[in-house]
Amino acid sequence: MGIRYLAVVLVAAAAVVSCAKSEAPAGTESKPVLALPESVVLAEHAPPFYSLQESADGGQWIAVFADAADLTLRLARGPLAAPQAAVDEVVTIDRIDLVPGINPYFGRHAYLQHAGLEHLFYADQELADARVTKWIYRSLDSSDPWTVDLLPEPFVPVGVLPGTGSDSEHAGFTLFGLPGERAEQPALAYEVRPALLAEHSAPIHAGDRSLPPDAAPTGAPDAPGPALSPFHCAGRYGFSLFDAAGLLVVEDGHDGLRVELPGRPPELPPPPLSVACSSRELLVVAYARDDRTAQETSDGAARGAHEIVAVTVDHSGAIGPERKITLAREVHALAAFPDQGEADATHPTLTVLFSELALGESGDPEYRLSLVLPGAEGSYRKLILARGGEPVQEARALRAGGRMAVLYRRANQLRLLLADVAPPPANAGSQSAGGW
Repeated sequence: MGIRYLAVVLVAAAAVVSCAKSEAPAGTESKPVLALPESVVLAEHAPPFYSLQESADGGQWIAVFADAADLTLRLARGPLAAPQAAVDEVVTIDRIDLVPGINPYFGRHAYLQHAGLEHLFYADQELADARVTKWIYRSLDSSDPWTVDLLPEPFVPVGVLPGTGSDSEHAGFTLFGLPGERAEQPALAYEVRPALLAEHSAPIHAGDRSLPPDAAPTGAPDAPGPALSPFHCAGRYGFSLFDAAGLLVVEDGHDGLRVELPGRPPELPPPPLSVACSSRELLVVAYARDDRTAQETSDGAARGAHEIVAVTVDHSGAIGPERKITLAREVHALAAFPDQGEADATHPTLTVLFSELALGESGDPEYRLSLVLPGAEGSYRKLILARGGEPVQEARALRAGGRMAVLYRRANQLRLLLADVAPPPANAGSQSAGGW
């Protein structure tokens, strides 16, 4: 008997309008359809190193990204509660390369809001043979100027984690980074304390924490790794890193945790993957892996078939039972969000964002950004957030209550959209999903 997957119901992502503003493939017939969320373009030529976070007050999305069109690093923000994506401001932070291709880490950065300040770390190619790592920070009142400091060693920012505990606001934070071209230089960690910020002198010191010595980016410098999926819940903060040894989960106050993904050999390229919190004790790791049964037994149309699965992981690295979420073709982007506050954190209800290749209304293939989320009475429903003629290369997402912000890249163009992920009314209509 074949594997059973969650039943999915296909519904619209927004209200009915005369025509969808989507990225429909050329030649698609124009007719009244259920509208997709409108997206805004943030950059025309973005590298894959972009981030999306919720503001400290919960009212805004914040995106940090680079644009190869003018070699700059930018910060944008906008309201989460807006019915459609809107941008309040875009700030150019710095020009971070001399000419295209000189800076191998163009766009890499780490961003954090902490104790009334926002902090941004990034690699800046100031000269053809000289790259520095800059740390800029300012008050959350964005009208204040940035204070600029240089780190003692040039390295690649990977992640930054706030201190945790009863006095976490005054515990500072820890910045993690990987070395650049100097292979003999170990991975680094720096500890930042609020007192040093107040003194404006020697503002950053090397701490006693570091990434494992074998941690290194996978693939070429322009590959999407190594930083994946920052997470936080219930006072727990961390990020994941895919390196040559497989999946590494890094949390403040804990050593790096190696996780072996069932059915996914570590020597393979990094899969589309998301790490999130299910509770104070458990993580949820969702990832896409090859669906070999579909690839071996169906015709050519099913090549590139994936199954999206999820497992729970405890502090020791022990893996819980595998949970199969859905099937999809050509998954390149993935983000999962467990519902918080559930009584059974070992089997959390998940909202899962993923990219896929599917058949459009005309019968032609189209690339989609889709969302599977809980419906009424234990069912699941599926929303289509974007469609187009080119695949989604990666995506970042955040969920704040009943709203979701999604930052995604298609043909190197960086777009942002907002979607309503609140539970539908009990009597809401729906359409049954066809085959996957």
